[in-house]
Amino acid sequence: MTNFLHLHRLDDQDEKTRSLSTLTLYRGGKAVYTCRALELPWKDNQRGVSCIPLGLYPVRHYQSSTRGHILAVDNVPGRQLIRIHKGNYTRDTEGCILPGTAFGDADGDGHRDVLNSRVAMQALLDLVPSGGCSLLVTADKLWNA
Repeated sequence: MTNFLHLHRLDDQDEKTRSLSTLTLYRGGKAVYTCRALELPWKDNQRGVSCIPLGLYPVRHYQSSTRGHILAVDNVPGRQLIRIHKGNYTRDTEGCILPGTAFGDADGDGHRDVLNSRVAMQALLDLVPSGGCSLLVTADKLWNA
């Protein structure tokens, strides 16, 4: 596995409202881009309210009729339409993964969001190989063991 995205969920987060992660793209086995990511918290892989399970998934470029050019995450058990797309807040996730350049409280609600999501998303679209890659999801602790 030389071309892959590694989503690593951090233990430093508010588990009731969100999952905070680092998202690193490896090409040829070398890290070429790292950003932050926001997801919903782990709630037993429930559609629309939970982040996806730890695991390895294929990722491909995808043209969405509503979101434009994004990345699709396929073969998630019990889930469909998992995407990596721009957005800054948990209300934007719809169960998907939101990249950003940093964490910050963008809307003043006391919770960390991702910032500059458009910038991070464009970098991923530019750097993920046209044939796609894999997404490896790991965590500081076992959320869905």
